[in-house]
Parts: sequence; structure tokens; C-alpha cells
Amino acid sequence: MDWGKTNVLAIGLGKSAYLWNSENQKVVLLSQVSGDEYPASVSWSEDGKMVAVGYGSSTLRLYNVESLKPIRWLYGHRGRVGSIAWNDHLLSSGSSDQDIINHDVRTKKSKVCTVKVHKREVCGLKWSSVGTKLASGGNDNLLYLWDARKMSTSHHLYRFNNHCAAVKALAWCPYDYNVLASGGGTVDGSIKIWNLQKGTCTCSTETKAQVCCTIVYRGF
Repeated sequence: MDWGKTNVLAIGLGKSAYLWNSENQKVVLLSQVSGDEYPASVSWSEDGKMVAVGYGSSTLRLYNVESLKPIRWLYGHRGRVGSIAWNDHLLSSGSSDQDIINHDVRTKKSKVCTVKVHKREVCGLKWSSVGTKLASGGNDNLLYLWDARKMSTSHHLYRFNNHCAAVKALAWCPYDYNVLASGGGTVDGSIKIWNLQKGTCTCSTETKAQVCCTIVYRGF
């Protein structure tokens, strides 16, 4: 699920994707698929005009939220698209095929680059609020940090192996762009805080449970 700037929640549930308006409590159907297909990830564009939906069949679709119709299909993956993240006009997607693909949704040939470093499914993606760095987490228990200008070279800023389970939960500090929080899966169960100026873990908290989501608030 993902909350957009217009105060509408996008959520994938079963075979369908829905939009829930928190002001009037109205729910609308955005998409519905059949067979073995299902929505595996959803993400609002930064301007609140589109929702990207990643599917189990490896496709990625962009929906216009006013018309509730798909306006574009993006291809390139060979497995479930379980993580997606926007950075202005750039849409990054992570898949069970272990790849990260950056798409420029303004262009006809949208694929900007494909990054192949994770050894298992890419289950977490999050761009920093200023759009200069991307964090990626995988079922290989690894956390990578990327410079937006150098992703086409597959040269990462940092590679952290401190987690001992999948790294899906990622959140950037809203007021310090060099601070990132990451959460580990069931076997790990920790939330770690990273200083990206020094490339070090500054804090690790054990939760004794799977960490599925992290949010850094301004009082941190």
C-alpha cells in the first residue's frame, strides 16, 4: 500500500488494486486481474496523478487516477515486481528476477538502466526525498546504497551485510538526508539506523519480530 499526496491510499488486495479516499471514505476499484495474475506492489507518483502497480507476471502498469485507466505498460523484468519507488519522472522497480530497473516514464523507450547486484529478490526500494540516493534491500539480506548519477555503472556507494534476513523495510530521515532506517525479516528482527556520510550503523534495535515497514518521524 502507499499513501499519496492527495490523501488517498492505494492498496493491492487479492486480484485487485483499490483507491481509498480518507476524507469521504469512498473506495474505488483501480484494476482487477484474473488467472494467476495479482498486484504485488503499488506506488503513487510524486505529483499524485498516477499510480504504478507492479504485477506478479513481471509487468508494471501506470494508471491515471482520474480516468482510472492504464496509460502505460512498462516491461523488462522476468519475475514478480514486488517493489517500486518514484523519483520525479524516474520509476525504479525491483523484482524476483533479482534486477533493479530504472524507467524514465516521459520517454517512449523508458528503460534507463538495469542494475544486477542482488542475488535474490529485490524486496525493498526507497529514494531519498531529495532524489539523489536510492536504497535497495533484498532477500539476500543485503542493503545497497546508490548514487542516482552512477546507477548505470552498477557501482554502489555502500553494501551493508549487517542484517541476517530479508531487507524490505526502508525509510529515509525527513530532515537529514544522510540518515536511513532499515528493518530485517523474521530471523533478523532488527531496525538499524545508518549514517551515510560515514557508511556506518549508528544504532540497532531488536524487535523480536519481522519488520515489514519503517517510518522516520521528525521527532527522531
